[in-house]
Amino acid sequence: MATTVNKIKNADFSRGAKTPTSWTWSGSPSGASWERTPATKTAKAIMSLDCTRPSGRALWSQTVVCKPDEYYRIDAVVAADATVADVRGGVVIVIEALEDGEVVDTRSTPGIHRALTPETVRAFYLVPEGVRRLKISVGLVEAFGKAELHAVRFIEMIEPDELSHPLAVPPPPHEVPAPLLAKSVCVCSVTAADRRVARLLAQALGERRVSSVAPAAFKPTTASSDAILFPDDTLPRSIRSVSTLAKLAEDRIVIVSLPAFCAIAGDDVSFRRVEQTDDPINGKIMWGCYASRGFALHDVFPHAWAGKAEASYAHHQFRGGKKFKEFCKKNKFEVFLDAMCDKESTSDQPMALYRETSSGALFVLDIEPVEAVGTTMNEPAIAMHLLLSVLGHSQHNLGQFASPTYEEKNLRDSIREMAVRIEAIHVLDEDLPSDQITEQLVTIGSEDQSFGLPLETKPVILVRSGLQSGDAEAIHGAWTWFKQLVRPAPFTCPYGEAIASAFRFAWIPSMAPLDQRAGLIRTNRDPIAEMAIDTDDGELAMMIDLVSRPRNRVRVCFSEHSDEFERYATQLPQLFAAFRPGNYFMPTVGPGGDFGDRSAYEWQFAQTPIEVVVDSESFDAPEYAQLRDTNVGLVRIEVPGCDADFAACSIHRTDVAATALEHVIGLQYGLIGVNRTKSRIRYDGFAPIKPGDAIIARTDGTAILQTSATAS
Repeated sequence: MATTVNKIKNADFSRGAKTPTSWTWSGSPSGASWERTPATKTAKAIMSLDCTRPSGRALWSQTVVCKPDEYYRIDAVVAADATVADVRGGVVIVIEALEDGEVVDTRSTPGIHRALTPETVRAFYLVPEGVRRLKISVGLVEAFGKAELHAVRFIEMIEPDELSHPLAVPPPPHEVPAPLLAKSVCVCSVTAADRRVARLLAQALGERRVSSVAPAAFKPTTASSDAILFPDDTLPRSIRSVSTLAKLAEDRIVIVSLPAFCAIAGDDVSFRRVEQTDDPINGKIMWGCYASRGFALHDVFPHAWAGKAEASYAHHQFRGGKKFKEFCKKNKFEVFLDAMCDKESTSDQPMALYRETSSGALFVLDIEPVEAVGTTMNEPAIAMHLLLSVLGHSQHNLGQFASPTYEEKNLRDSIREMAVRIEAIHVLDEDLPSDQITEQLVTIGSEDQSFGLPLETKPVILVRSGLQSGDAEAIHGAWTWFKQLVRPAPFTCPYGEAIASAFRFAWIPSMAPLDQRAGLIRTNRDPIAEMAIDTDDGELAMMIDLVSRPRNRVRVCFSEHSDEFERYATQLPQLFAAFRPGNYFMPTVGPGGDFGDRSAYEWQFAQTPIEVVVDSESFDAPEYAQLRDTNVGLVRIEVPGCDADFAACSIHRTDVAATALEHVIGLQYGLIGVNRTKSRIRYDGFAPIKPGDAIIARTDGTAILQTSATAS
């Protein structure tokens, strides 16, 4: 187990008569200053920074001893109100890896330029081989304005447990329906009126649909809500057995906390409270059901709340064992989530249960992770996704949970593995070990086949992602779309064969070297040399660059005005509105908002507008020059991306990226729209599209032909 001691000395800047001890100041030659507010009996010390000139710099730095090839968590509690030029400006944590006194690696968190109340900036860092010193700096860079530093933490940890399975292709959401959609929810708690979960659900579902009741007044025989939450440590006196609880859940969804459940389950079922300071506590999906939509089996994600110690995590878990397993089998419970902690004794232990009922479901699940105050990694977003899924609210369409790998060789291995698992996928790369690969090309079909049929000469659509190192939204968004395109039976892509009859597809997953992400901003290292694309089987028809930008919007850019641009400008917003990404309730900024403005974050349904523009400057790079005088369509899709919180928001972000890619490519074919919702969709000129169906229209002169198929 790693030590839980904060390796930062004088972490709150309170010690030192004239200047804070253990810290070194560096600021712009003029216009940068600091002031320390001493601690009092009721308040902690505050370090205030002020940059009075544009592009100012005001940093406090400290060098710490570290271990090579080990993971560390770096936190800084900050506030800010500054003007910046780009995403790199604002309050940041800067990490410089030192070897023999020389800087061998520099990483930074995304800048926060506005946070009117203290926010915790968080990042994880894997120390490079041979490095034993890190210089940690915190403060303002490239900014004009003020900031506050409240505390800094540098904590050794074991290898992070957070994990996704990018090669998994979970069933489409409509194929795993919920037993019911909870349109009304009752929160039964002694503090229901003050519980954050009640306020959040009221905001998500509507004030009239969320009620509260005191445990003393609750009666199972008169309960009428579609879902009932029992978040307290004890249940109402009217519920004294598991059978009574299960009966209540026969025609509704019931969620009960672990302590409350253990109080009525008998001697064979008990729980313990686990608290740890170094690693985050995570949950692992152990049972695939309607509530796990958007996840793959064994995905691991943050699921805990604040512990008693500063910056610690806490959660409840069952004490597993033979008697517990016998209890679950007898009472028809499945383990829904396992705990992943920093010790073997507390890892792989059950932390949530699921029981299917005739017309509802019973979950043993703590809801405190939803109520927790998150960091810049936005941990409550993934907890709320899980809770709303439990309540039957399908949120995702194409999106899938993704946790970017720390090392590039893991990405390259996964891309290679696609060709092993999926017959239609063919991967071209150098015949080298995965840690030496710099170029990969994925095609649909082998060199002489496409979807198992003999390959005919046809135009090629090339998708490029990872143009910037660490652009996880683009890589995983494109990955999501390509996976569903070749999805195996029984949930085959409804338009797969149709679109493959018109085009051949190629994908370069990562043009630039991969950065470790984990709350750190991408380094913008130059893309690798462009791989030569063999188009002997057909001329290049369109090249699509998928990139992410730190704004909540989709921006589709063309290199010039043309009839093609006009058609996209007219039809793409209509398609995106009708066949939109899923419906996600999460802490985020509003439409078009800046992810660097933490004060703009609010719990809301994510709304991502789309615009189609001509932006010739996006195509100034040399690789576009040889294509400008050809008939190749050049398109750049900019999707929302925030380097701080991709994993927690990955189901939403990959949904947006994959949906945008689907529509852009669909319009090249003619028109494609897939109904992945529970309601009929009306689209101008077509009969209503039923849930699970799709429109696949091929433009033939002025005629549009319509077909339908089961959606994936």
